[in-house]
Order: sequence, then C-alpha cells, then structure tokens
Amino acid sequence: MDFSTKWRNLPQGPSLKNLTEGGFGVLKEAQHAAVQDLTKAHIESFDQAVTDGLSRVVQAVPPLEFTVRNDKVSLSFVEVVIHNPVVSKGNICKEMRVFPAECRGRRCSYKGKIVADVSWSINGVPKGIIKQFLGQVPIMVKSKLCNLHDMSPKELVEHHEEAEEMGGYFIVNGIEKVIRMLIMPRRNYPIAMSRPKWKSRGQGYTQYGISIHCVKEEHTAINMNLHYLENGTVMLNFIYQKELFFLPLGFALKALVDFTDFQIYQELIKGREDNSFYKSCVSEMLRIVMEEGCPSRSKVLNYLGERFRVKMNLPDWYTNEQCAHFLLDECVCIHLKSDKEKFYLLCLMTRKLFTFAKQECMEENPDSIMCQEVMTPGQLYLMFLKERLSAWLVSVKLSFDKRSVKMKEPCTSENIMKIFNMGTDLTKPFEYLLATGNLSSKTGLGMLQNTGLCVVADKLNFIRYLSHFRCVHRGAAFAKMRTTSVRKLLPESWGFLCPVHTPDGEPCGLMNHMTASCEIVAETWLTTSISALLCSLGVTPVDGSPGQAFADCYPVVLDGAVVGWLETELAPAVVDSLRRFKVLKEKNIPPWTEIVLVPKTGKASLYPGLFLFTTPCRMVRPVRNLAFGEEELIGTFEQLYINVGILEDEIKPGVTTHQELFPHSMLSVVANFIPYSDHNQSPRNMYQCQMDPSESTGSLTMDVTLDPETKPAALRALLVACVTLLLSLHLWRWLRERSLPGLPGPPVWPLIGNAAQLGSAPHLYFARMAKKYGNVFQIKLGCRVVVVLNGDSIKQALVRQGPDFAGRPDFTSFQYISNGNGVAFTTITDRWKVHRKVAQSTVRMFSTGNPHTKRTFEHHILCEFKELLQLFVGKTQEQRYFQPMTYLVVSTANIMSAVCFGKRYAYDDKEFQQVVGRNDQFTQTVGSGSLVDVMPWLQYFPNPIKTMFDNFKSLNVEFAMFIQDKVIEHRKTIQSSTIRDMTDAFIVAMEQVRDKTGIFAEKDFVTSTVGDVFGASQDTLSTALQWIILVLIKYPEMQLRLQQEVDRVVGRGRLPSIDDQTQLSYIMAFIYELMRFTSFVPLTIPHSTTTDTSIMGHTIPKNTVIFINQWSLNHDPAVWPNPERFDPERFVDEQGALNKDKTSKVLIFSLGKRRCIGEDLSKLQLFLFTALITHQCTITADPAMPPKLYDYNYGLTLKPQAFSIAVSLRGPMSLLEEVTKSSADSKTQN
Repeated sequence: MDFSTKWRNLPQGPSLKNLTEGGFGVLKEAQHAAVQDLTKAHIESFDQAVTDGLSRVVQAVPPLEFTVRNDKVSLSFVEVVIHNPVVSKGNICKEMRVFPAECRGRRCSYKGKIVADVSWSINGVPKGIIKQFLGQVPIMVKSKLCNLHDMSPKELVEHHEEAEEMGGYFIVNGIEKVIRMLIMPRRNYPIAMSRPKWKSRGQGYTQYGISIHCVKEEHTAINMNLHYLENGTVMLNFIYQKELFFLPLGFALKALVDFTDFQIYQELIKGREDNSFYKSCVSEMLRIVMEEGCPSRSKVLNYLGERFRVKMNLPDWYTNEQCAHFLLDECVCIHLKSDKEKFYLLCLMTRKLFTFAKQECMEENPDSIMCQEVMTPGQLYLMFLKERLSAWLVSVKLSFDKRSVKMKEPCTSENIMKIFNMGTDLTKPFEYLLATGNLSSKTGLGMLQNTGLCVVADKLNFIRYLSHFRCVHRGAAFAKMRTTSVRKLLPESWGFLCPVHTPDGEPCGLMNHMTASCEIVAETWLTTSISALLCSLGVTPVDGSPGQAFADCYPVVLDGAVVGWLETELAPAVVDSLRRFKVLKEKNIPPWTEIVLVPKTGKASLYPGLFLFTTPCRMVRPVRNLAFGEEELIGTFEQLYINVGILEDEIKPGVTTHQELFPHSMLSVVANFIPYSDHNQSPRNMYQCQMDPSESTGSLTMDVTLDPETKPAALRALLVACVTLLLSLHLWRWLRERSLPGLPGPPVWPLIGNAAQLGSAPHLYFARMAKKYGNVFQIKLGCRVVVVLNGDSIKQALVRQGPDFAGRPDFTSFQYISNGNGVAFTTITDRWKVHRKVAQSTVRMFSTGNPHTKRTFEHHILCEFKELLQLFVGKTQEQRYFQPMTYLVVSTANIMSAVCFGKRYAYDDKEFQQVVGRNDQFTQTVGSGSLVDVMPWLQYFPNPIKTMFDNFKSLNVEFAMFIQDKVIEHRKTIQSSTIRDMTDAFIVAMEQVRDKTGIFAEKDFVTSTVGDVFGASQDTLSTALQWIILVLIKYPEMQLRLQQEVDRVVGRGRLPSIDDQTQLSYIMAFIYELMRFTSFVPLTIPHSTTTDTSIMGHTIPKNTVIFINQWSLNHDPAVWPNPERFDPERFVDEQGALNKDKTSKVLIFSLGKRRCIGEDLSKLQLFLFTALITHQCTITADPAMPPKLYDYNYGLTLKPQAFSIAVSLRGPMSLLEEVTKSSADSKTQN
C-alpha cells in the first residue's frame, strides 16, 4: 500500500485534454492507475489470501487424528498450492493458459487447481508425504493467479478484454460475480454493549456485556462475550460449531495460567483497588471454582475437558487436559497465541465490564464505524478454504472407517492414495458459494449472515459496474430490522463512507460506498518489534509494576493483546513519538498503524487506554500531517481523537493536527463525478442511483463484438424472431404427426403445446377436459406427449396394471433431486426395488412397526407442539392476530429433524429457516406441468423459467449439503447396537444390504434417502397442518364438536395419544374429509410407462409421461355426493365409527408401487396434531381477513393463501410440560 505519491498530482478541476490532444483512442503503454485503484481492495485481499494467507491456513488446520484397527493415524497438511487456470492435461492446444474471455463465452467457471501435500503417520511414525489433487477453486480476475496479471492494455485487448480491465471479480458459469464487502465488528477490540435480550439467556443475566470479535492471522473468527450477572459474577460465552456455550469466568482464568488465586485476584483488581464491591465480586468468582473441587490449574483443565470433550470430536486417547487445551485454543481469545496473553486480556475485559455495568464508562455503538471493519473477498475466501480443507480431512477419515473393515493388509502409500481420492473435493462448495451467495458452513465462520454474500457484477453502465467494487454492505440480517439506527449516517463516518452515495428504498443506509480516498488494509505485519519499541518509550510490561498506581496508568493494547501499562503523564509524548515513526516510516512501524489514545475525562466516556491496531481489513484514508508536512494514513477509531481541518482558514495552530488532501474527500468516486451537484435537479444526481447514467452516459469499449453481455440488442431480437418463426412452422407440422393415434385431447399450440392452457390450477383444467374427452386423454407440453388419467382409470393403472405405470420420466429437474439416487424421483430398477424396500421398512419401524419408536415419535410431536403452542400464544399476546404458516413449516420440519437426526432447531435458526423456507420453489419446479421439464430448452437462454430453474438447482445443492453434513456427523458417532434415529437406521440397514448383495456400494444412498423422507414429509405435512387450522377457523362449530369429542374420550386430566386414534372417530373423519376436500396433493409426482401398454382401450407406448389427477377421484360426484361441501359426516357410519370403506377411497398418498412410504407416519402426525390443538386451545380468525378455502398457491402441493389467527388456551399448559419432561426422562433411560 503505497500512498506517498498517490494524491499529489490530483487535478484541480475538469479537463478535456484527453479529447483535444492527439492520440485519442490509441492504446497506452500502461493502464490508468486511478481506474485500477477502484478494485484494489478486492484484488489485494485475494492476493494476500492465496500467498501469505494460504501458508498461514496450512499451519492453522489442526492435524486429524483417529484410530484404524488399533493404530493411531494422523493426517496433516504440509503445503497447499493454488495454480493458475490452465487446460487439463491430455488436451492438445497451442495455448495451455485459460483466459477469462473464454470462460465468459463458454459459460464455464474461471478456476485453478488446488494441490496439497498431505503428511500421514501411524503411531507417531511419519510414513511420507502424498501430493493430492483437491479440486478446482475460483480465481479472481487480474489477481496474481490470473493469467491477465500484469498485462499491458495492448495485451489485454489481444486476449479479448477491455484495455482498462479492472478485475476484482470471479467468473462462475460465465457470469461475473463479486463477493460483497461486508461490515464486521472491529477485530480483537472489546466493545461494551447493552442488549436487553441478554436477560433471557438465563436467570440473573443482565443487559450488560463485553463483546469481542476474535480473528486469527488467517482470518478464522469467533464471537465471544462476557456477561455481567446480577450477583456480581461474570459468565464467559462462546460459539463452537454453531452451538452456544457458557463458562464461569473463574474457570477460564484458572485454566489459562498456573497462578495462585491471590495472583489472579491481584491482576483482576488492578486499577480498582479501592472498589470494595468489585473486589468482593472477584473473590466470589474464584470461590465458585474452589467449591467445584478445582484448587489448581490441572484440576480445572481436567474438569473442563471432561465436560466439553463430547462436543469436540477429538480422538479417544486424548486426556481431559488435552481436550481442555483444545477448547481454550479454539474458543477463547483465539487471536492470541499464548495462554498468558489470553489471561491478561480477559482480566482487562472484566475490569471494563464492571466499569461499564456501574455506568463509569459509556456504551460503545456497534453501528459506529469506529467499532467496525470490512470483510474483504480474500478474507471470506480464505476462511471458507480453511473450513473446506478441514472437511476434506474428515471425509478421508470417514473413508478410512469404511475401508478399514475390509482392509487385510497394512496401510501402504497405494492404499492411502486410493482413500485420499475418495475425499470430497473443493470444487462444488466454492462454486455454490459464488453462484448463489449462500454460505454452507458448519461453524458459521463467525459471520452474522449466510446469504447474500455474492452479487452479479451487472454492466447496466460503467457507473453501476464500478460501484460494486466500492460498496460496503451492512449485512442482510439488518435489512429486515424495523429499527433505523443501523441506517443512520454518523459523524465519525466522515472521509470513509460517502454521505450521499447510497440507493433509495430498502437498502438505503445499509448499502454504502467508500470515499474516493478510502482504502482497505490488506497486508499483515509482525508486531514483535513494536512491543520492544513501546517498552523503550516508557511502557511498563504487563507483568511489571509502573512508577505510579495502576489507577493512574493507561493499559496498552496492541492488536488485542495487553502489552503493558503507560503512566498518564507520559502518554501524550509516547503517542507523538509513535506517530512520528509512523509518518516517517521509521522503527518498523507500518504506515497503516492506528494509534488511539482514549483519554481519561473524569466522566463516563469511552474506556481509557492506548490502543494500537496494525491488523488488516480496516478502513484507512490519507490526510496531511501538519507537523511533518507528509501524508499519513488514519483509521476510523483514530480519527475521533485527532483534529482535521478541511480548508486553510480552518487550521488553528496548536489545535488542528491534520488537513484533508482535498475539500471533497468525503465523497465517493461516483459522487466526485458530479459537477455543480447543488445546481442539479435532485433525481439527476447520479450518485443517488447508478441506474440514471444509462439514460445519458456511454462508455468506451474495445470488445463489443466479443463480450456476450454487450452484443447489440437489436440484432439479437431480429435473430430470435426469425428463428422462432421458422421453428414454429416446423414444430406445427411435427406435432401433428407426433400425437398418439386414437387418444383424444384438446387442440395444441405450436411450440408450447397446451402449456398456456393449464393456468394456475392444472388439476381443475384436467377435470374439465376429462368431462369432454373421457378419463384418459392426451395433452402436449412443449413437444412432449403427456397422458392424463382421471377417475376410475387411476386405480386401473396404479393397482391392476401397477408395474406398467410405475416408472418415472426423464425430466430435467429429477436429475438434480438427491443426485438422482433417491426413492421418490428415480425410475424403477432392481436396485430401486431393494432401495425402496429398505426405506419403507425403516420408515414403518418409526411409525407403527415398533412400540418404542412409536412412543419416541409421539414424544417428538408433543415436544414440538408445546414449543409451537407457546409461540402461538406469545404471538397472540404481542400482535393479537398473526400468520402461522411459516411457524407450521418450521415446526413440521423440526419433528422430522428430530425423527431423522435426533435434533430440533430454534424457530429463529437462520440455517434451518433457509433450508425449509425455500421449499415452495422446489415444489413449483417438480410439480406436474413444470415448464422446464417439458420444454428443457428454456434453460439455455435468459427467461423467468431459467431463473427459477437455476435457483432450483442451487436449492438442491444447498439441501443436499445440509443433509450430507448430518449424515457425516452420524457416521462419526454411530454404534450399530444403538439406533438413535432414522438416519442411524438407514445407515445400518443399507450397510447390511451392501455387505450381502453389493448394492449401494458405489454411492451414498443414505443421504438421498434421508433427504427424500425429510424433504417430502415437511412439505406435505406442513401444507396439511395449514389447511387444518384454516378449516377450524372457517367452521367454528366444527372446532367445537372436535373439542367436545376429545374432552369426552380423553378428558382434561391427560393429553391425547396415538392410542386414542380408534376412539376419536370424528377427528379421524375430519382428517380424511380434509384430505379429500382440499386434495392438497392434487397431482402425484409424474409417472411414466415402463412398457407398451393399454388402458381402457387406449394404447400407450413405453416411456410416455403419465399425470395422475388425484383431485378428480376425491371430487367425483358419483362417489362423493355434493363434493364441494366440507362434511366429515360422510366418513362416519350409523354407529358413529369411522367408515373404512369410505376412507379407502380417498387418494392423497398415491397407490401401488409408488405409494408414499411415509403415509402411516404422516397420518399419525396429522391425527395427534389435530387432537392436541383441539384439546389445548381455541383458534379464531382475524375478522379483517375472513378465511377462504378456495384460494391457494399451486405447486406439488396446494398451499392456502395467507390467513391470520389468534390462539387462546383452554387451560394451563402444565400437562404438556409434565408429559414432555417425563417423556424426555424416559427417552434418556431407554
């Protein structure tokens, strides 16, 4: 970062010399530095990540140790290298290098190989190093690894790039993607915060706390808090693997150092020796540790290791002390290397916490730029790379576990290489991150969001394009907040964030842009010499005694490490010396060092101290130091305590220390383009919205004929029109010849067939056509013939001729679901038959086949219903009426998560909400009549269908990774003798089949099967629950009758259970009528014929797509008198019992070989939910939103339109609380 001459030759005004002088349009020898600086923050951070950062990652990834046949195996990385993009070996070409223009044109990704040297040892004996290919990772354009690096303008144009190509982006599937720069908390600085919600973390918690965002040199980050409790003690909390843990501070302090309690006490009270309350609180914290029988450090380490080792996934041979050391290394002040440094920092944070809790210092604003830094693309890239390298080691361990049973010979290099090749590569996770902007991470990487991390670098105009690289975003999580505090422009942002360059509307104040002179620090610096320099200037080492009392000294903190104490009188002189060394580049002080002396004011101001920052990712900007006449880089925190003048007449001798380089330094690059902005009509100021320049401003280009994004629109439109006309004429003739002879059907349109006629309710269209053409007729969707079955023909096809109609069509979307290995969407083969049999028996075991698992399932429903009911009651108290749809989706998914994974999620869990919240898009794509399946050519050019399908593919990758992570966790801890949940059952069952028959050997069918069960059940069941509540509020009298029945059979002294199903006949009748009336799965997943066959006199060839219209059977007037009326009585016989003949005629879970394997499980859940909700509460509709039974959203399921409800309890919830507690105790014993 050389800032010395950057701003010296700044033009004083607009100039036309580039237009009037000769040589306009002639390529220059070098690129324009000002343009290249626009993407400097992106490129420098990436270069730093793949050079110095990569070597730090290799050192930071811990070795993976595990046992194989009683041998201790250790795997570790020695070196990792990322190569420039080149053509794969074996290809013959003149130029082996790959350039970005080729990737844009071919719609592929610009990526390079990543190769690692992996060291392996057995029982501590090194066995060698193996060079392993780990996949391909994206390469940033114009970075050091890009083949365009250091090219001249002439060379760039020769390679089909712009002469002033800036780079700073990635190319994924031919699309330029930019990793957003996000606002993050300032690293390694303890921030005093008050959060009322912290009171809900436990009994005695207050709103006061100290938060610190700890970041290692390779950017690994965690968030850590100290909480002040009402009894005067302090609780330390940290996050590990997305789980929140709490630890009394005394245990952490004693675990870090081998000090006596008196020594720890003395360190904690430094500067507060006269505060008797504080000293008593310190004594109490140390007494708590003694009461747990931990008088020494070794006892504390053993205590912590024993309790935390179950969460650390460490080798069995690790002692408790080793586990505790791992905990301290990975979770407590991770930016510091030594335990003593961590100890001194925790002591400082404790003193600051008590000072803040007693209102002796002010709260720091996390929305202020002084407490913030920027997450750069290189930082995110490096953090994600480290996690994926660790995940690769874990995948190799799992491969070892699989192969170790069959391995007879000892481990050799050849065997190890085969196992290494089975590890998961890094290509797909990186492409998924950049293609979707969604982060799939086990740890969360210490970030506040996992979506919206990448955006398309759209080239609407150059102004819009360059703004992507100067933009800093506050975060997606803040966009939904009602508070406006995060959007406010605070005075301390001067010079760093442009006050006017922010979009209108929703992102206003959240999407800001850096000023023209603002830069991001990318380099790292060794600070060992700075500590010695401080001591030479008069700073007392942290373990020493200053000349004055500690209360009269400032703590000195360097990059989050407490290095000493500085006497108050010496502080200004020390700061002046440090600033002189910084400006004159002496004493090895980096020029981007931030020197912040927070003075003592005698009032409740910021916590005093001398804070020095040299870390990367901070915003800095140049100003002129008046004392030395040189440019100096100042940071966001530092700016608060210096005096900067703008114009000459504002400089006050002895007061003003710095001056702006130019008066408009607070404006962004775009805002600086606007001459006489005060005289412009307000909307014409282009910095307010980068869309405006498209109306008046053009940009020069050198590759207009080659850039796929900028080809002339008129020529493309003419070409498309001509091709469409010719294809329509040809297809019209071809479609007439392709129809199935003798099979009736409606007339078709050219190119699209009957697709436009389906409307928003295809099942109703099919029912109308059945009245006209019969129960078996044909339609065309695109060029594909589809046979639609209605009424009696459905049972004929699925039951009597089941094998002939049991196939699945070769739809495009089906290939992406469960990687084509699932049960639901895969066509019939011998392997599929075995697969379905295993899956069906396993699911049955968890519903009706086993008393213990049935009780466990009931326990999961009870627990989740209690949480849901509490949420409903709380929402009613807060808002009076609320919309329950989202909560029902999460609740259903939680029940299936407990069944499949043995774990439930909180309703506000972001990762879980993201997985279950995008289910609607999935069902819309795979539902019968989906255009992308019948007209696959729609996915090859821009259109709304392609956009939906691209999102659908991303959704499947995200969902598969979510399920795969859970399966991997189960494989690590599974014991075949103890089946904890359905995933364990699938693993054991499929491994038994694999060992006997060899089926399921080459692919992971467990992940796909669990994905089928979890995904399908959450969609159908949540939809059914929404309809149940909607019908209950639509017919209050029916709700009352259900309540009367459950009270009569169950009573008020206990809760309904699965065993009450036979006695609660009206509730069962209600459920069957709901399934019939709503037919919430109107069409099954499309079938196909497996052979040439015929039905009802119509011949149907092999591989014909079959649509099954279940709605037509459920609304057949011949079977159901007055079918459009909701009437549960039709399922009750004269004796008041459930009419089994009628229930067998309801079709919702399909029939025959494709019957839903989770039917019994689903019906049990629907029954128990209905019984519980009528037993426990009364639901009423919002008068402002009358419930509508005939308005719905079509997809694979019919979901009702939004509605609002209020929930009131019929009595106390004590029964639910008692039963769930006793069930949990029983489950633990079992």
